[in-house]
Amino acid sequence: MTDLSKLLIDSPYNPIIDLNNKQPRFGPRYAEIHLTNLCNSHCYFCNQISLRENKGSFDYDFLINTISTLKGNGLKAIRLSGGGEPTVYPKIHQIIEFIGKNTISLSRFDTNGIDLSCTISKQLIECKLKVLHISLQAPNSFQWARITQKNPKAFDKILYNISTFIELDTNRSTKVYASFILDENTSKSIPEMYDLCQKLGLGINIHYLNCHTYKKDYKKNVMPDVDKLLREYQPESNGDDKNIVCGAPWAAILVKPNGDVYPCCALQDKKFIMGNIYYADPLSIWNCPKYNDFRRAFLGINTSGVIFRLPDSCDNNCPVMKGMMSISKNHLLMIGNNNS
Repeated sequence: MTDLSKLLIDSPYNPIIDLNNKQPRFGPRYAEIHLTNLCNSHCYFCNQISLRENKGSFDYDFLINTISTLKGNGLKAIRLSGGGEPTVYPKIHQIIEFIGKNTISLSRFDTNGIDLSCTISKQLIECKLKVLHISLQAPNSFQWARITQKNPKAFDKILYNISTFIELDTNRSTKVYASFILDENTSKSIPEMYDLCQKLGLGINIHYLNCHTYKKDYKKNVMPDVDKLLREYQPESNGDDKNIVCGAPWAAILVKPNGDVYPCCALQDKKFIMGNIYYADPLSIWNCPKYNDFRRAFLGINTSGVIFRLPDSCDNNCPVMKGMMSISKNHLLMIGNNNS
């Protein structure tokens, strides 16, 4: 069950979508919050490097007021991510504590693991974190240093931090997984990636880079063999299940440190900015004409019922749609359930 489907199934409000106007009936259930643009790594492929220039971080008091407003209108879960690296946010301890005390589910925490201290790990576990995602990038210190442009000794520190988290989580209540990138140098290391995760007790995600131009000979001669390996090592996805759709437009929101609001983490081009919470109430942005026009592109109705479709702005193989934001169409619409 994905991040979003669990929230919607457990929600007492049915259905999520008002089919008369194709708009959500309530505020966002799931908020992805980018705490800071600061980062302690320098990955060569990072598409967020331009954000480092302003070195912005969320104003803490404004952030907790925003979360409180969203919670009062149905927010159930938060993902702490970035942009930058969440663990270097100046008030990371305070924000985790605030989320825990306000009975908001901490659905996911994304980190490169460099500064995943024992104190932060204990806080995340006490907050009942559901998923810890480690952007490990590579299975050994040599490749990791090439990708992150950091001292290779830091790789061992990350492995230690991961092991410490797992050891502290005595009830194994948090799912921990590592993600790795595929480029011309790491493609032969897929078995090593898998072996490392097996050794540490981690789930695994291996992916190509959207922001990297692969060489033509790599695409032609290497990718087919890599794809075969991926099918062997990667978990099964939702595939072509026509009943699985993206629930993000009606149930999720992404907010950056500068206050800009986006509909999801896969659409972060400036044309998808729906508003800015420093200048408008988050709920007025959630219900604004631009946001509702964006949603209508996903939804149609004909004589056979509700039709979900992907607009041109979305990739049919979007890992967000097929991953944490996937939801059964029946659950999104609560078909067969007349509760109000």
